Amino acid sequence: AMSMSWGSTGSGYPVFANALTAARTTARNGKGIPLFASSGNGYQSDFTQLPASYPSVMAVGASAQNNTRAGFSNYGPKLFAAAPGTSLYTTDRTGAVGYGPEAYKGFSGTSASCPAMAAVAAMVLVKNPELTEAQVRDILKNSCRKIGGYTYDANGKSAELGFGIIDAN
Repeated sequence: AMSMSWGSTGSGYPVFANALTAARTTARNGKGIPLFASSGNGYQSDFTQLPASYPSVMAVGASAQNNTRAGFSNYGPKLFAAAPGTSLYTTDRTGAVGYGPEAYKGFSGTSASCPAMAAVAAMVLVKNPELTEAQVRDILKNSCRKIGGYTYDANGKSAELGFGIIDAN
């Protein structure tokens, strides 16, 4: 699985978009690779952040500790699903090159959610490496928890959390 925790705006880069489509459809001897990107932290309901808004990529939003959409997380029809993204800790470089003097740093953002989603996809592929990208995508969307008190449509999708919050179980 590929995790892209960065973003930009604009018209995009056709060569990069084509490379992502090729990875999704032809990598792993034609089985494809699940591609994930952070939806962004701009509280936008119809985000255009790239690469999350490319059709070949699953956009990942952030959920809060109370199992709702994190207030900063982009959401809307392009969102695939959400993963925990608030009050998380990570290692940090110490000194002038880091964010502070501590070895660990608390942070929030869809840049935390995206690798969590990709990790769950990777666990699915470790369990069964013969699965295609489309099969992994279906497993993920069908195993997401439909919570937060949001309305989920007939396809199992809400504007706030996409198919829901990822569940590694």
